[in-house]
Amino acid sequence: MFVDDSVPDPELRDEYILVRIKAFGLNRMDVMQREGRYPYKLLRESGDIMGVEFGGLVEAKGANCKSDFKRGDRVFGLAYGGAYAEKIAVSEKMLMHLPANLSFEIGAGIPEVYHLPYLSLEPSLMSPRHSSRQYRPFI
Repeated sequence: MFVDDSVPDPELRDEYILVRIKAFGLNRMDVMQREGRYPYKLLRESGDIMGVEFGGLVEAKGANCKSDFKRGDRVFGLAYGGAYAEKIAVSEKMLMHLPANLSFEIGAGIPEVYHLPYLSLEPSLMSPRHSSRQYRPFI
């Protein structure tokens, strides 16, 4: 986890949720990025803070969020960088409720290693015909 008091908290945008990170995932993409071998750069809003998978607690919700997340909810999710920090602001569409029987550490390891392959094997989930259907993970 990146702890540096000189780095400000992430900006909470209208459809984003601010999460206090309790655990983050580490996978091949992270290793390749650290070694400078990953083909994509971090997004500007992530700064130099790496990390894409995380588990944590909701701290705040943007003014235009439509999801049912509320302060204190246990969540896990996927970001485009910034998960190695103390807090992250992430789109509400990239968060899921963390079941009570899973730890933050387990939740932080799920998004990249489960959802990406699952969605690759289920192209129908990504089709325009199903764009209004809400995706619900099996856990």
